[in-house]
Amino acid sequence: MRFVLLPAGSLGGIHPFLGIGRELQNRGHDVTVITSGYHADLVARAGLHAATFGTREDYLKALAENPEITQQGSGLKTLSTLWRPLCAEVVQLIKDTVARGDSPPTLVAYPLAFWARIARDALNVPLVTVNTNPSFIWSVEAPPVAKLKWAGIRRRRHPAKRLYVGAVNFVLDRALAPLVCDYCAAFGQPPVRKDIMRHWIHSPDLSIGLFPNWFAPPQSDWPDQIQLTGFPLFDESELKAEQEGTAWEQWLAEGDPPVVLLAGTANRNAQTFFKACIEACEQLGRRVLILTRFPEQLPAPLPPRALHADYIPLGAVLPRAAALVHHGGSGTLSQALRAGCPQLVLPFNFDQPDHAVRLAELGVGSWIAPSEVTSGAVAASLNKLLGSREVLNTCREVAKRFEGVDAIARTCDLIEALPGKPGQSS
Repeated sequence: MRFVLLPAGSLGGIHPFLGIGRELQNRGHDVTVITSGYHADLVARAGLHAATFGTREDYLKALAENPEITQQGSGLKTLSTLWRPLCAEVVQLIKDTVARGDSPPTLVAYPLAFWARIARDALNVPLVTVNTNPSFIWSVEAPPVAKLKWAGIRRRRHPAKRLYVGAVNFVLDRALAPLVCDYCAAFGQPPVRKDIMRHWIHSPDLSIGLFPNWFAPPQSDWPDQIQLTGFPLFDESELKAEQEGTAWEQWLAEGDPPVVLLAGTANRNAQTFFKACIEACEQLGRRVLILTRFPEQLPAPLPPRALHADYIPLGAVLPRAAALVHHGGSGTLSQALRAGCPQLVLPFNFDQPDHAVRLAELGVGSWIAPSEVTSGAVAASLNKLLGSREVLNTCREVAKRFEGVDAIARTCDLIEALPGKPGQSS
């Protein structure tokens, strides 16, 4: 079989697709990954074929020139602005990739890769949408939390939840419709302007949730075609054979378990986050491991008990950490859950507020709203988290739920078994 994978976003959106692509390829299938040129090297290291749009420099420039992408409430509108100039290039790349070979492929796409949803109808190919987080699945019964000021929305009465979902749906449609309509026009399809995130992004053929039902229980008003498989947990550990003996390995072995800081792999505007968290760890006398590919965000010089690294697979470091302070990305939180590591979430945008609330409800961590992030607030929350025997015991119990679960294999089983052609299940 032939599969074309269309991830989108930062590493949190790319990693699951690399795990799925490697598994499909190991099963003997032909796999192509359509992605930004920024991720071409990573795709190659995963042993997969990449068809790229844009360059590494384009990606970095876009992040640098659009700092508002990490501000609450403006992220999707900014994404629309960033992606619209790529419309013609992406559409032609998809058409060329689909046309290659003797048989039509199955598309496997991130929900925000809207071009894949349109290509399904325009090119008559099956599509699997892969939801890396539950905030892509809108429900009146249990609505995702779009902003932390609405953290208690799932406990409200049904009329309030219905009003909330309708209002958020209206805002999302206004932000995304220009981008979606541009791609519809490029594929020669009628425009889509309504219910984009609530209904349209989910492929009628099959939609997979890459999270377990204990993290986000399925609701009666979810689309029928959604199936959950669990957290994928791919973090490049399989691609790095030189882990032992590195500087961070030695640093970890030389002292107490550190607090790990991560503000998102594509975040170039987290100065406040890092300053507050580093100062908080100093106040608590804690060692701190800082992970970012953009060290210009960090205060200089770093404290003596701090270490910076561009990237370390979280699966390798979190089992040896005291706690994780992070932005709330799906890949990050799932690695911490598997490691039994307490989490403090300082969410920026997109799915992150919803994740922060779910982790607190699960009893494995807490969160601080962006407007309230100070070194004192972070120190107080961290101190409470690290001193809680209840949180630590809950983290250990949750970690046991990962035993014997292979979410990537489950996902590939469903993708391989996708029956029929587009239109039959719509």
